[in-house]
Amino acid sequence: MINVEKITMIDLFSNVPANYDSGSPAYLRALLNISKQDLLSSMIDVRTPDGDQVVLLLADGQLLSAYYLTGTTCTSSTLVELEGMWSGSSAKVRSLPLPREAVRSAQYVFAWYPARQALMIQGSALPSNLASFAAQKTCGVLHLKWTGGDALITLLDGVQVNAEIFLGTITGVVSGAAAIRHLQRLQEGAISLSVYEAQTTSLLFQQLLLRHVIADLMRNILGRYSQMVGSGLLNALSGDISNAMRLNNLHIQALGEVIYNTHVFLSLEDANRAYFLLIKASQLHMARVLGASLAQTIQNDALNALAPTAQAILREQTQLFTLAFH
Repeated sequence: MINVEKITMIDLFSNVPANYDSGSPAYLRALLNISKQDLLSSMIDVRTPDGDQVVLLLADGQLLSAYYLTGTTCTSSTLVELEGMWSGSSAKVRSLPLPREAVRSAQYVFAWYPARQALMIQGSALPSNLASFAAQKTCGVLHLKWTGGDALITLLDGVQVNAEIFLGTITGVVSGAAAIRHLQRLQEGAISLSVYEAQTTSLLFQQLLLRHVIADLMRNILGRYSQMVGSGLLNALSGDISNAMRLNNLHIQALGEVIYNTHVFLSLEDANRAYFLLIKASQLHMARVLGASLAQTIQNDALNALAPTAQAILREQTQLFTLAFH
């Protein structure tokens, strides 16, 4: 493992099929309008004639964030500011459709720039490096890049968040188990590994923490309910949860004992409202089957089964906690 110089530009998912063009600021705005109309999730990567980089991240047609990168800095910018970065049609524009949850993780890289570390390792050394980050309880995102692909791995206290691991190759972007299997096969060849350490006071990190805790809480609720009533009624509960989320235009689904949350929230308040609806949907179903008292007991037991730090994160969201557990 050796340290390498800080990477000046950020190439995310550079092997994934994308649309390439040359364009003006007006062309950039036209792309945004198309994305809004078609509810697209994507990354738009612009290289200006001066060699700087402009990155726009969109989820369901909405512009989440925009960044301007020079050789040494990455700053959050408005669209109006970015449109003044170049003139004419000489900028190189790459527009890349992405799953919204991959866009969510891509934000970490730019928001937590610059990398704390930039290493060059062999593929066979990846497991030992991941073990080192686990021992250090690293919070942040890793960007791995090798010939033919790259990956984003989110870490919370050094533990990989499996639902937020994304792999990009010529065949597209995959996540979760498929991405993990591919990474486990990287035994030969060099990998550049950049570590972007989380800014723990940032909205992005607070949302990541809460999303992770809610997933654990719901796993406890669904697991306990399954033990009591069996898989048939568990599937009925999962169906009710998924329908409730769909009716509220939330990209959150239940499958068995697992919650799949790909929604991109713009605020903690929006997230809290959605998670209250999620918990309430499970409570209403369980109350119909088991009675209100036992349903509340299952929820309270699921809360108490969380680690103290996870419970504290939920209690910090006062309105969500009060509505869901009292």
